[in-house]
Amino acid sequence: MKPKFKNIILVLLALGAMAVLITEIRFHLDQKKNTKDEKTVTEAEIDMSLYYSFADVKKDISYLANNTDQQESLGRLVDVLNQSAPVDVAYIKGVCSTIGVEDTVYTEILDGLADDAYVTKEQFDDIYANIQASGNVEGLSRAEVYVFDIRTAKDESGSDYEYIYDGFEDMRLDIAVDDDYLDKIIDVYVKNGSIYRINGLGDTEIIFDNVWILENDGDSCEFLYKDNAKTCINNSDNRTGTDYVATVIVDNDGIKKIEPKASVIDVKVEEIEGDKLTTNKGTFAMSDNFIIYNAYGATVFCETNVPMLLGYSHLEIINDDDKALAAVVKEPLLSDDISVIISNDDYSSYNMEKVIITCDAPYNVENPDGSIAFYQAGDEITIRYSDYEAGSRLKVTASEEGNLQLLSIERNYGKPVYEGYFEIYTSEEYLNIVNVLPLETYLYSVLSSELPAGLPMEELKAFAIVYRAYAYGKLTDASFEDYHADLDDSTLCQLYNSAETRDECVEAVKDTYGLAPYYYEPDEEEENSDDESEDSDSDSDSDNENDSDAEGELVVPFSYYTSYGVQCTNSDMWGGNAYGYFATVIDDMSLEDIDLTDEKDFEEFLSDSMGYDTIDSDMPYYRWQIEFTAQEMDKAVSSMLEARSEELNGNISVLVDDENYNDYDGEELGDIVSIDVAERNASGAVTALI
Repeated sequence: MKPKFKNIILVLLALGAMAVLITEIRFHLDQKKNTKDEKTVTEAEIDMSLYYSFADVKKDISYLANNTDQQESLGRLVDVLNQSAPVDVAYIKGVCSTIGVEDTVYTEILDGLADDAYVTKEQFDDIYANIQASGNVEGLSRAEVYVFDIRTAKDESGSDYEYIYDGFEDMRLDIAVDDDYLDKIIDVYVKNGSIYRINGLGDTEIIFDNVWILENDGDSCEFLYKDNAKTCINNSDNRTGTDYVATVIVDNDGIKKIEPKASVIDVKVEEIEGDKLTTNKGTFAMSDNFIIYNAYGATVFCETNVPMLLGYSHLEIINDDDKALAAVVKEPLLSDDISVIISNDDYSSYNMEKVIITCDAPYNVENPDGSIAFYQAGDEITIRYSDYEAGSRLKVTASEEGNLQLLSIERNYGKPVYEGYFEIYTSEEYLNIVNVLPLETYLYSVLSSELPAGLPMEELKAFAIVYRAYAYGKLTDASFEDYHADLDDSTLCQLYNSAETRDECVEAVKDTYGLAPYYYEPDEEEENSDDESEDSDSDSDSDNENDSDAEGELVVPFSYYTSYGVQCTNSDMWGGNAYGYFATVIDDMSLEDIDLTDEKDFEEFLSDSMGYDTIDSDMPYYRWQIEFTAQEMDKAVSSMLEARSEELNGNISVLVDDENYNDYDGEELGDIVSIDVAERNASGAVTALI
């Protein structure tokens, strides 16, 4: 073939190939355009009610992370500009790979779907449930929870947070919960004790065992469970009756069943050992959810202090054969009432010219002649000593649920309000007013008045036991007998009603109801037990029997706000015989004996050079110093010398010559020239001054 024709053929072939290539390119471009248009139409028309967006599940997915690295990796799986798009298969696979979950959690559910296919809400929920069930995520659980109450508390930073109380425990909320869920059973996901996802209503029943039925009027029922009252719609067959122990079963419609406990026995508890109650009618093992209801008085409340049952001669035990399910207290323990004489505004005197009283409910006054005057809520009455003969007694009583108020004195929170009733005693020059109320109610106010807010509950309970013991001691020592009272309302005894009663103080008193410390004097065999380490079983049993028969001595507690680093005995402070449960020791964890009778040793101890790490060394008044002029000291001593001489029964003497002393008889002395410590006891307390 001639070259000229050959070249023409090659050109034609090249042009043909180019035409084919151009056609192919145009075809693919059209295909891509059509695919893009089709995709755009699909996203615009999708029904998002069927799918979760990435934004919808972001928080729930974050809870699947076991550590910070996983959490950060999960966050990178979503394009921040694409969070409104539906969750797709590729995302599910990425999540499972990141947290190390086997692909079996989703393969069957997503079978046949491409990576860019969307995952429905139902599919997502099923996969999420499989992930939880796999056990791969630490601290993650699924539960059905009864919304007994929705409450608010503060975290360590002081910020508010909400939590659900389900009747058994508190569960923090990391999600908003509508009040519509109250009294409902909800299906939730929980991570490390916090509820973060609600799946809807549950379908189980919740059993509250050993509840106290407060009210049952047919349509609704109010019951008490662990000191929490709850009122629910009553759909059970049991629609009447109050004041008994029962099992209550609830569902999402209300109370499904009320099952009263059939077996009730009246007993006296003779011994408590471990989970065993030994009574005059047999031994019972306490059930795991054993509970005590104090039904004595106007208000029923729960007890947690099992040892206090030993104080009652008549106690109802709710039992199932030899198993004790609950105990019901229906009588007072020890003294029912305590009488407190009220001080004036600055606590300097009990004597008053008059008192002004009102009440938030109807009340009455019983006059000395036995007549009774009735008053309405808000009425104010004034009682003056001059209106009655000396030696008269009046009684002021509020109606049920009412509280009396004294308008004639001031306390830290204003005009003080009192529970119980008033007894008013008149003399020729003044009157005294005494508040009589239940001892346990008295303690509510003592804790609130004596202690600052914010103390831990266990510390409040310890103080409740101490203050109760002091009150029990004052019931029998007759020191306020001349005032027709057991004690006063000042720091001379225990500060009472100087502040409003706080809920946590009430709880501490209730949780230690009737509990007081007793001291048992060790016998010689006990004291020498370290030298006789090998005892026979029979000897041990004999010792135990003797211990159970021993008469304990009520501990008389004395408390202080700040020591100087030493505990001491009552004898160190006031003379007389020392109680066996006090000792003169260092106030640290070692409780080491100490002797500070020598003035140099005392001064060295005050300088902290002995190196003791005492318990209250960081308190404001652990070490202090004050300076007086000679004139100020002379005035201070002279003003109280006569009164102190009477109190100290002749223990103040006056030097009449170089060697001889006479008892101080109230005569006026000269100016103070010097004051020296002549004697200290082992605790460092001054016993003699010159």
